[in-house]
Amino acid sequence: TVQRHLTRVGAKYKRSKNQIVLSQSHKDRRVAMCSKWIIEDHNWNVTIFSDEKRFSMDGPDNWSSYVMPGEISIRERRQCKGGGIMVWIMTFPNGLLAYRIIRGKFKSGDYIAMLQDKLVPCMKLNYGETFYFQEDNCSVHKARIVKQFMKEQYVNVLEWPSKSPDLNIVEDVWKLISDLVYDRNSFKNKNELEEAVLDALKYVQTNKMN
Repeated sequence: TVQRHLTRVGAKYKRSKNQIVLSQSHKDRRVAMCSKWIIEDHNWNVTIFSDEKRFSMDGPDNWSSYVMPGEISIRERRQCKGGGIMVWIMTFPNGLLAYRIIRGKFKSGDYIAMLQDKLVPCMKLNYGETFYFQEDNCSVHKARIVKQFMKEQYVNVLEWPSKSPDLNIVEDVWKLISDLVYDRNSFKNKNELEEAVLDALKYVQTNKMN
């Protein structure tokens, strides 16, 4: 009865779009930061970007495909036993990628261990002590012990406005990787998914698709 009434008044049933809601203060902060980068002529040639992304065994929520007339496109979905993996990457201005599969719950100590093990040495090997490191404002990145570690390692963390994933060039890298990973049927297990993600990362890395 409710559906019929809504139909009569012209309402249509549609999937809601995913959208980051920005308050006026968020918008003002974004404008201020971008203006600062322009005024100070920020050196993007020594700026390293980073980000995390979750890959699902069932594919992306908005997965779609071309089909011929009369064909039906079906993608298997799990209701109770779905799952996925979390991947962290950083992109260098020269096209180099560094990445890690995040296993289990990601905590500040894990982040520090990951940076200390190879990532900070890799940044300094490529750019010495003169570089900027971008990360978003998630609680893991902004924990006190992480800030202290960055200070001790002389890592110049780029100030980043909240709710600004669209300013991060890693999103373009994720698009390349996602297209490669999901260009197939859904995965049977996490091992298959992880293998596909690693293959995509290696392909993008090898071809330096900037």
